[in-house]
Amino acid sequence: MTKEEIKERVRLAMLSQPKTLTKIRSASASVAKWARTGFVPVSQKTYNERVSICDACEFWQASGNLGMGKCLKCGCARGKLKIPHEKCPIGKWNSEPLTPPAPV
Repeated sequence: MTKEEIKERVRLAMLSQPKTLTKIRSASASVAKWARTGFVPVSQKTYNERVSICDACEFWQASGNLGMGKCLKCGCARGKLKIPHEKCPIGKWNSEPLTPPAPV
């Protein structure tokens, strides 16, 4: 893929990003689901793998979201990478099974 083709894909992705309200709804539902498991994050190894994949992706904008980074496909920030049930919108990394907290 040429540099111009990549630029065009990124431009089109920016135009098709979810609206703010859609992102808020999605993030709220995801955090609620994550809360039911006790906010257990992915392993550090999985997190690092996800970060490496996103950093190399043509749709990752490192300067987005006030320097926290932003996916131009789904609009997420780096925080999504710590949530086990989340996955890349274009299939570059997958979700993990949710592990409910152990009973006390």
